[in-house]
Amino acid sequence: MIHAVSARLTSSTRPQSHPFPRYFSAIRPAGPVGERLLDQVSDWGFALRPHAALHVTLSFAGPLDAARARRLVMLLDQIVCRPLVLEVEGAGVAKAGAGGRLQGYVAVKAQGDLARLAEACSAATSKAGGLAATFAYRPHITLATLHDDEAARRWIEGPASKVTDCFDAASFDLLASHPTRAASPYRRVRTFELSTQARRDRQATS
Repeated sequence: MIHAVSARLTSSTRPQSHPFPRYFSAIRPAGPVGERLLDQVSDWGFALRPHAALHVTLSFAGPLDAARARRLVMLLDQIVCRPLVLEVEGAGVAKAGAGGRLQGYVAVKAQGDLARLAEACSAATSKAGGLAATFAYRPHITLATLHDDEAARRWIEGPASKVTDCFDAASFDLLASHPTRAASPYRRVRTFELSTQARRDRQATS
């Protein structure tokens, strides 16, 4: 299955630099999962992303000052969701940011609790003063930077189209980055344990 270009990644309005970090909520696959995904495309000469950069975005907040970031943490901490099982299947190519770099990704099925968690994170983001979602949710994991159209063609016709996996997610993170032209390293701000959230909800309603 080959997926269309994700509208979320094509935005040319994101700044190359900003005085405030950019925040986003995401699920990061555990070590063995990321290694499995990268191994399935490692022999085709693509420029693969480091394992630490792999994630499934839930909601993008954009640049936030310290007060809005603290409010976002508080709102995300109120989300109740049980642990998830994520299924990876399908591939696609997108242009990322104003520079238009091609990125190869594998798709994650947007259904059930994952879609509801993403919707809750998006609502929290809007309440905290972050960017409102203006696109259909298309969860995915970006695995590679593609240097030209030929690499993009090889990505969607080659190994990426055959990548499959299934993994558990018991938490999600709020991540921050200071984008530059060279890189956009992620910093973990807070981890939200889904099982803990669900247990807290059961206690509150008992």
